[in-house]
Amino acid sequence: MEPIQYEHLYVFENIPLQWIQSFEIFYPDLKNFPVTYVHVKTDSGRAYGFPVNISIFDSKQGKCSIKVTFLCNKKQSDKEFEQIIKKELEGRFGISNPLTYEDINNCTSDERMKDFLKTIWQKASVLFGESYPYGKLYDEMYSVIRFVAAWNPKTGKQSEMRAVYNFQSLFGKKIEIKGEWSFLDFFLIPTYGEVQRASMAEFPKFQEMYQSLEKIWPIHWKLKGQYYITCDTEKKQFKNPKYTIDDAKKLIQEKKEASHKGHDFSITTKGIEMFASDSGWGDNIGEFDERFAKVWEEEGIIDRRQRNVLKRLVSAFNRHPGRTTYFIWALMSISQKPYQNYDKEHYVEFYRLAEKTNFKGVSQKVVGCFLQQGFEHQQMIPIDTWVESFHKGPLGIDSKFDFFNSFSMLGKLERMIWQVSQAKKTNADPLMNVLWCMRYGETGNHVVREANPLSCYACEFHNQGCMGFENIRNKMVLIKDENDVKIETIQTDKNKDMGKKIVTEEIIESIENNECEFVCITQNGIPKKIFKKNKKNIQLFDEFSESRITNNNTLETDNVISVDDFIATLGDNTPSNQLDIEE
Repeated sequence: MEPIQYEHLYVFENIPLQWIQSFEIFYPDLKNFPVTYVHVKTDSGRAYGFPVNISIFDSKQGKCSIKVTFLCNKKQSDKEFEQIIKKELEGRFGISNPLTYEDINNCTSDERMKDFLKTIWQKASVLFGESYPYGKLYDEMYSVIRFVAAWNPKTGKQSEMRAVYNFQSLFGKKIEIKGEWSFLDFFLIPTYGEVQRASMAEFPKFQEMYQSLEKIWPIHWKLKGQYYITCDTEKKQFKNPKYTIDDAKKLIQEKKEASHKGHDFSITTKGIEMFASDSGWGDNIGEFDERFAKVWEEEGIIDRRQRNVLKRLVSAFNRHPGRTTYFIWALMSISQKPYQNYDKEHYVEFYRLAEKTNFKGVSQKVVGCFLQQGFEHQQMIPIDTWVESFHKGPLGIDSKFDFFNSFSMLGKLERMIWQVSQAKKTNADPLMNVLWCMRYGETGNHVVREANPLSCYACEFHNQGCMGFENIRNKMVLIKDENDVKIETIQTDKNKDMGKKIVTEEIIESIENNECEFVCITQNGIPKKIFKKNKKNIQLFDEFSESRITNNNTLETDNVISVDDFIATLGDNTPSNQLDIEE
């Protein structure tokens, strides 16, 4: 591979000043490792490199120009690659396809939803400017590594970036860097196109890893779907599907040998098929090696060298076997359905299947992230805690699948959702008096508050068209004094604390009989806590929003009132931005 030895300069104009805060070309805790990665291959060769500096100039009227210094293996005078690299950098910095205010008009046909999204936009614009970065934010293959590494990191982003570095250094090809920047580490992995064609000879460590995975892929992962069995003789379809074709055939054989002798059966497939496993790889690298890698070697599926390669792969992802299986699925599933061919319908069906407990070794959140940000599928959105809190809270859409179907361009819209969510999470001043429904609501962070009487009362959006509030404004609230309510800890079978619940029988009956949706616990008439039904429990959802109340108005206890009347009774609320800075 050619060394990296040439400096390119690229200028980009009309960049919102707020964007500058988000440009990341290095990670402070991971020295000498550039994190903005570019690798392209054409018929005439390959170009690769990374930016090392961004300078700002010509700032005026809320915008600026930036000059990017990019290190490359090709000269900037090579016009073919110069234009390709500039386009790649436009994607990495979100310049190529930003989410704009006008996009809100195209993401939903619901006029009320449009208006409310615009209200949020206007409130957050001081933080993010007149648009949000979007485009091909990562190289395709690099995005797979990046988002597998981001799955459930033990110590947050530091763990994520360490796993990225681990993988790149263990399975990538180290590229020599000449000149002043020679102290940096840069590792190249095959392009997505090369992986898709299984053409990886120039990357021997990656190829060896891939060939090892080819051995175990058909052993541990199976083609799965929803297979419905019909007894054609009785013209009756069995209610519950099987998830592999072999399991469906096995059940038919059992029926023929027992209760359905002489009957004819047929199998129909509903929806898509995908690869998944029946089990994970254990909780640690030792368990993986003992239960899986060792057994595969003993059975002759892999040899000792390949066993060590698999262990090295688990080590790369911070010794987390489950996280490693998500990478393997993402890598090996390219040949089943190329990621550039995904559409929204397929993605939604994939998400629905991948959620089922019978489907292990695949993470729909990881796949959603790299489809959205590496392959620029602007119709696809990963659902994490904060996106879920947004669609359930301020948007008032309980089901993720209803959320999927209610919007177009969700991949672009997610950029606003995620940025606003993170700003709210960190108590950003412009959002201090809104969107409390998106925060965790009780000690232990077991549940997000969602739209409830107290979180909505503390939020300025409740009288500005908030869809979440509109959904609950006519719901009923039972007001009870704290001395009249018995509360206990919710515990798992392993005595793990999962929150608090009401166990007072008459209150449980009120909820079960649909007399109320919420229970508000008061102290001398002042509202303090909100409970609502969650699965089998009447669970504490919010004990923190009460700190945003600035008046001493009280509520009559042993009374059932609407959320609208609850808020009207409490009267005006004008908290300062300094009140209740939450952890």
